[in-house]
Amino acid sequence: MTYYILKLVIMLPLMAGMIVGALWLYRKYQPGLAQGARQQDLRLVETLSMGTSGKLAVVEFGDQRILLSATRGKIEPITARAMTDEEKSAAASHAPAYGDDAGVSGGESGFASIMNKALSSRSSSKRA
Repeated sequence: MTYYILKLVIMLPLMAGMIVGALWLYRKYQPGLAQGARQQDLRLVETLSMGTSGKLAVVEFGDQRILLSATRGKIEPITARAMTDEEKSAAASHAPAYGDDAGVSGGESGFASIMNKALSSRSSSKRA
């Protein structure tokens, strides 16, 4: 009986130390966590909650801005457009291009008008 207690007293701290060491190594050498190691191609610009089950998100990928619909079950692209020169320069400095809206609205050529056209074409195609 004392053999088992002695074994437990020795092995329990040893196993706890191995777990802590493994977690430390995982955190230290996990790829992608090194700050400044690489330029990120994907950046979340803005999100808008659409109730309890969905969100709209504007994502920059490469030289495009993509409007995504995210629900609990899936993520769907709604529309995409090429970034303007102003947005590219703002993305390089990680600052919003048009103030707080970050290019989601911005006149007739803004992302809001493109989104409205895409949504109206989707709703008209579903009715037919």
